[in-house]
Amino acid sequence: MGRGQRRCAVIFLAAAILGLPVPGYGFVVPSAAPVPDKRPEPESSVAPVPLTKPDRSVVPEGQSPEAEAAEETPAAAPVPCTLKFGDTVDLPAVVGEDGCGFSSAVRLAGVNGKADVGFVPEPTVSCRFAGALSKWLEEDLAGIALETTGERLKAVHVGPGYQCRRRNNLKDGKLSEHALGNALDVLGFEFMSGEIVTVENDWSGEEPDKEASRKFLRAAHDAACKRFTTVLGPGADAYHQSHIHVDIGCHGKTCTYRICQ
Repeated sequence: MGRGQRRCAVIFLAAAILGLPVPGYGFVVPSAAPVPDKRPEPESSVAPVPLTKPDRSVVPEGQSPEAEAAEETPAAAPVPCTLKFGDTVDLPAVVGEDGCGFSSAVRLAGVNGKADVGFVPEPTVSCRFAGALSKWLEEDLAGIALETTGERLKAVHVGPGYQCRRRNNLKDGKLSEHALGNALDVLGFEFMSGEIVTVENDWSGEEPDKEASRKFLRAAHDAACKRFTTVLGPGADAYHQSHIHVDIGCHGKTCTYRICQ
């Protein structure tokens, strides 16, 4: 290759490197190398997070968990109570504070067996306790009334039955069986003649015309001691001078011990 040819080759090579046109050669060198297609972004190596249900344990500000539970939980439906003698109306479960309350709640209207005896007022008690009360009236009191007074019973006058309180209405101490629907205070008895015999006025005394009433009350008390685990009358203490308290509370390890006073 001659000197002239070598010079042309150098010029051509320099022009190609710098991207300059070379006169007389009829083409243009690209001003830049072609840009390759953009490579696709690699897929994320982080696994997608699945959608989750809202955490219901998180309570909105200003709302207590108890309030949320109360909104979501409907009131318990009444539990059917079937008794041989008792005339009852099923009620929803009784829910109170500090351990008060019970399921299988009923309003006890009276007994509808051989004896047609009502309760005044109609107490709210547990189904099991209503069964014990019904048997006491049907199998014991109806016959005792005829034997001691010659009259038929019409109604039993009582306290409210369920009460959320402690024993003897004290501020502290054990929970009363009233708070569990298992107790009732009997104030008196009404006969078909309209006469009303009360524990407060007729339990004691020496009036000859009240002798039948006293016998009836004492016999009713004694019969109750065979039906209930606790019976407290005027002779028990100062808290029971005006009524006869009956309940089916548990006494002793086997719940068979009875208190009859």
